[in-house]
Amino acid sequence: MKTDLSRSTFDAAKRFSSVRLQQGRMQLDADWNEQIDILAHHDKLTLTDMIGPAGGPLDSAGFGIAGAVADLDPREAARPANQPVPTLAAGDFLITGGTYYASGLLAQNPAITSYLGQEDFPDPPALTTPGVYLAYLDVWDRSITALEDPSIREVALGGPDTATRTRRIWQVRAVRVAAPGATVTCMDEFDAYAAATRSPDGQLSARAEPGAAPSGPCVVPETAGYRSLENQLYRVEVHTPGTRAAARFKWSRENGAVVSAWLGQNGDEATISSAGPDRPHGFSNGDWVELIDASRELRGAPGTMVRLLEVRADVLVFDPATADGPTAFAAFPSQPRIRRWEGTGLFAAPANAWVDLEQGVQVRFQAGTYRTGDYWMIPARTNTGAVEWPVNSAGTPVPQSPHGIVHAYARLGLMQFDGTAITATEDCRTLFPPLTGLMQIDYAGGDGQEAMPDLTTPAAGAPLPEPLRAAVSLGGRPVAGATVRFSLVSGGGRLNGASAPVDAVTDAEGVASTVWRLGAPGSAQRVEARLLDHGGTARHVPLVYSASHAMAATTAFDPANCPPLAQARNVQEALELLCARGGGEEPGFRIERMIWRSGQPFEHDGRLSLDMIMEGLEIICDDEVDPASVGDAGERPVAFITAMRPDGGDLFTFEIRLSARLSVAGNVIIWQPNPNLPGPLIDYFRNFEQPALFELTVRGDNIRARSAAEDGSVRWLDADALERPGRQIMPTGDTRRGGTLVSWFWIIAPDQGRRLRFVDVVRQPSGGLIGRVVLADSGAPVFDVEVALRGVAGNRIGQTQTNSDGGFLFADVPSTVLELEARSGSEVARMQVPAIRRQVFRPEDFAIVSTDALSDLSSANRARLRATGLTNPADVANLSVADLAGRLDISERLAETLLNTVRAAARPR
Repeated sequence: MKTDLSRSTFDAAKRFSSVRLQQGRMQLDADWNEQIDILAHHDKLTLTDMIGPAGGPLDSAGFGIAGAVADLDPREAARPANQPVPTLAAGDFLITGGTYYASGLLAQNPAITSYLGQEDFPDPPALTTPGVYLAYLDVWDRSITALEDPSIREVALGGPDTATRTRRIWQVRAVRVAAPGATVTCMDEFDAYAAATRSPDGQLSARAEPGAAPSGPCVVPETAGYRSLENQLYRVEVHTPGTRAAARFKWSRENGAVVSAWLGQNGDEATISSAGPDRPHGFSNGDWVELIDASRELRGAPGTMVRLLEVRADVLVFDPATADGPTAFAAFPSQPRIRRWEGTGLFAAPANAWVDLEQGVQVRFQAGTYRTGDYWMIPARTNTGAVEWPVNSAGTPVPQSPHGIVHAYARLGLMQFDGTAITATEDCRTLFPPLTGLMQIDYAGGDGQEAMPDLTTPAAGAPLPEPLRAAVSLGGRPVAGATVRFSLVSGGGRLNGASAPVDAVTDAEGVASTVWRLGAPGSAQRVEARLLDHGGTARHVPLVYSASHAMAATTAFDPANCPPLAQARNVQEALELLCARGGGEEPGFRIERMIWRSGQPFEHDGRLSLDMIMEGLEIICDDEVDPASVGDAGERPVAFITAMRPDGGDLFTFEIRLSARLSVAGNVIIWQPNPNLPGPLIDYFRNFEQPALFELTVRGDNIRARSAAEDGSVRWLDADALERPGRQIMPTGDTRRGGTLVSWFWIIAPDQGRRLRFVDVVRQPSGGLIGRVVLADSGAPVFDVEVALRGVAGNRIGQTQTNSDGGFLFADVPSTVLELEARSGSEVARMQVPAIRRQVFRPEDFAIVSTDALSDLSSANRARLRATGLTNPADVANLSVADLAGRLDISERLAETLLNTVRAAARPR
């Protein structure tokens, strides 16, 4: 603030709350100004604490950004402050009228304007380079004297000015933050914005020149301290910005307050309004002056420094050879002024050295960056011979950041600029309602309910037992007479008997309510509640109520204690499995898994080497086995392996049972072959020229558990083997006790190698691809092998690892020709997967017109299809398993069974 001050005494760290005048005391400008600064500081802190770093009033916020009239929010465009809309030039955009706060500073835009037409930002740079731009607000205070605003001067005084003013300046600036088309948000960090708004870190220290060491105890050095006979307020200001080495500075003993209006020019002679009342407050020959105007100050640009050759009345004569910029009057079109500075003009800041100003006043600059217009004020006093400057406990001056200019910044909006048009993409402003508008809406009941539908008429839905209730309050007190709008969001249904939104008025307790009848099962059921203002516009975040149908298909089923129903994931599936099997369980136990004693899991229809079978087989059950049911020394043939050799052409197959010993260890039945078996066996199959077929039989009807059932009955081994996808047969069991396991495998000759190979590669109806990787010689699964899937061009589509069963899965693959590759060390297997064409079913392929006519479908599945409108068999048959499971909200296993049943009803083509 370049005004005629004695000093500036406000210090926020002292926490003063007011200035108190005393009777009979002298009044000083510093006391008056400190009171104003205290109030301004408290206002800024209060507003920042209440609003946050930035914000605007909900109904009158300004500084919205729009690339065209059509981009304006309709409610914002309708405000008087935003009419009429100015015409935009190239690289220009709109700035709406209203108010906004940045770090507690109020910025006011009385009427909508354009970026290029800002009053306080002369000649802003138009947008020219395509890209994403962030528009932001820059707010600061500028000193205004009677030279800038003549209305301040009281003409009745005959000329002298009185107090000055500060004017709140706001400027909307734009910085390019991303390339064209980039996806960014207001919450992103932008290096360009951080650089544009970063405060300079350069600091200054000041002192009165220390004197030489005294020659005696009664000798005071004459050169010590501040030596002037006048109290002064020194001002050091940044002229040229940059680092300490690049920046240039200027100083004034009168706080830069010696200034005059520049009225005209004749060559190097400038006419001014006044040369000053006296030498200390006027211009003299040899003075350095700055030619400046309002536009340069508002842009943060320095003026021209030039030395005066002569002062004649109200005429200043320049020495053009000393000017560091233009001196023509036309180059300063907006409120031109001439300001006096002391010293020898601009000076540099040497590193780690004190700079003499005058009369013992010295300054030193720290390393850092400096910005044009930033300044420090240094009061110097004659009665103390010192300058007023903070010092540490050792009396050393403490470096200080600039005393001004203080800028506040706020993000306004993001824009896309394509080189021609500007489109606002996101509003970065934060808006707040008035205190009287801080009503809130909360749940008062009704969320998360369940209702049981009548599935014979699913479209009728089901009523919820309790109404939906929403409470409206203000400051914790209920608000009666407020309007809450309840609307159906998904699932259909009825509110108060109708499908249209319901506007409910709050009662004396501040509660509004409505009755909800759910829609048909099969989709999410949601209702939204919004608080409306007096104009019927929703102003608050909505409440969302969810409800569900009480159905067995949505209730989880834990099969941990019911292994026969391990495939079921909900109660509906478990009931359907029980229904399909025609009864309940009978007491028994079952085979959990089988493993060759060489370490490889038993694989149904797998391939293995003879040395593996000679290691023996372990049959692992889920309960302990009664050894007596197997027999002493294993003489009872309850588990055996048979070798089968074709002979006699197509007429006969010879079978021989391998000699082996059975034993029991807890829950494990051990099959151990005769160690002399390999030689005769190889000879029997003629040296294994072809893979030899072997069959494993486990007679569950003859193997019992060590412990009886709860009713005392014998528990027999449930050995029924149900083949599952991937050739899996274990765990055994079909909920019946007893039964016989029959499985087969192949033995490969030892000299056939141990290469990897793919087996059971299948494209799934849902679009996936499954398969396994095994050893070529034994068929044993290979764990943790890398499997890659490629297209015909060699491009990699996916990659996975095999599991403990050698299995792998790619969830979603193209229907084109594909290539699989398995790699483990130097062993590699490849397989080409042919392209598929999805089968398309037509209505004429079916003898029926509705799935209701399919007797093979359960009643529950027919009801599901009706509830979702899927009654045309062709429409159902053309769905994938995943799509059908999603539509009916069932597992993919049940969906696959249902889909196969419908497709099986199609006529052969």
